[in-house]
Order: sequence, then structure tokens, then C-alpha cells
Amino acid sequence: MNDIDVSKRIIKTLNEALKLDKSAVVELLETRVPCNEDLANHPTIQVTHENKVGLLDILNGIVGVKSNGWGYITAVFDDDDTLEHEAVDLDRFCIMDEDGKEIELEDD
Repeated sequence: MNDIDVSKRIIKTLNEALKLDKSAVVELLETRVPCNEDLANHPTIQVTHENKVGLLDILNGIVGVKSNGWGYITAVFDDDDTLEHEAVDLDRFCIMDEDGKEIELEDD
């Protein structure tokens, strides 16, 4: 299995979970916990400036980051015109390429 296959599997599983129990997935997505400097300095796991890490940060650490430092796995919101999102607006997860375009996932 290569990195893109891993990415697709993660996206598929996240989207299945979102359909089954949106509130649980949203709560997991919003939960970030404090971490130490060693984890904060990991080359692919994304950590906030306050040294907090969450599920999506760890998953992007598995897949890797783009040249701009952002992860490939992205949460897509219905209200994508704003930077502030309401959790209920979480629509799906996808993979974004280096140019910020969604990568189409073929059905298995």
C-alpha cells in the first residue's frame, strides 16, 4: 500500500464515520490536547502554536505534509466562504493537492 492508498483509505473511513455519527466525529475533530515540545517539533504532525494536537493532526502526520506545511487531509465545510466554521457545517473529508484542489477519489 502506498501513501496515496493510505490517504484514500483514511478519507473513506472518516467519511463513513461522519455519515454514521456526525456528532462523535465532530467532537473528535474539535478535541485537541496539550503535547510536549518533542511532539510539537515532529516534522509531519501538525501542532497548534499553543502546543495542542488532535486527531486530524495525527492523521496528517501519517500521510505527510505538502510543501506549504499543510496536511493533505482536509475537513470540508458547507460554509467554505468563512474562516470560522460551525461544527454542524462539517460536510466531508477530502485530500487536497499542492495547489489546493480536491483530489478525486475513485470508488473501490
